Amino acid sequence: MKQIYAILLMMLLPLAASAQRNGNRENVEKELHEYKLKYLAQEMELRADQQSRFFEVYNRMTNEKRKVFRTAVEMERKVKNDKNASAADYQRATDAMSEAKIKEGQIDQRYEDEFNKFLTPKQIYQMKEA
Repeated sequence: MKQIYAILLMMLLPLAASAQRNGNRENVEKELHEYKLKYLAQEMELRADQQSRFFEVYNRMTNEKRKVFRTAVEMERKVKNDKNASAADYQRATDAMSEAKIKEGQIDQRYEDEFNKFLTPKQIYQMKEA
């Protein structure tokens, strides 16, 4: 199943690149996210009563992670594109990336507690593995 997911993702990546050039990035990101949710629901064998709650919680978790990484990615791009970036600029970008990963782990842990309320341990494992 992972191979199918990887193949479909490879097929969708050129669309995402094209959409960025055409200003349609949000639609492609939305489609990729919806595809990912469907894939996760299938891999985790979610019951109908679990799906809506899972989608709600997973979307909140994803949005939090995006906010955390947005700042780090912006700093990374700034340093990458600045030929005159100082050592301090590189250090701030490195620190921001490390801090984002730490915060991501904290977010995962917090949401794992919430997922435990309505998912089985096997389903949580499958979510993390997918």
